[in-house]
Amino acid sequence: MTKFNATVTTVILNGEAIELKDRIEFNGVDHGFIDYLAGSCRLVARKLFEGAQDPAGTYTLHYETQVTDAATGAPAMKLPKITNMGMTRPQVFAFLRLAMIELAGVNDLRYGEFSECRSDE
Repeated sequence: MTKFNATVTTVILNGEAIELKDRIEFNGVDHGFIDYLAGSCRLVARKLFEGAQDPAGTYTLHYETQVTDAATGAPAMKLPKITNMGMTRPQVFAFLRLAMIELAGVNDLRYGEFSECRSDE
């Protein structure tokens, strides 16, 4: 069975200054995981573009997911790079909240439900 590596990169600029730069790598994942991740990326993109650009918004978001074959490093899936300009601070926080929810879903898929691995139970 083919395994994949996926890298999700997020950069948030306030004007020209980098305010947040995040890179998450998932290594040795299967096709089901990649399908879920691609769906998550489409959901995030759809939600981003539902919010209108604000002339007063000073934030720009760059969001990209790359998927490669784990054995060869060759590109395995083409997902568009998303750039959303003219975001306000509340829109940035809304994106970050959605991204955390989606990350929780990805982690549940890969590692099992959070409740199964809580240390306080």
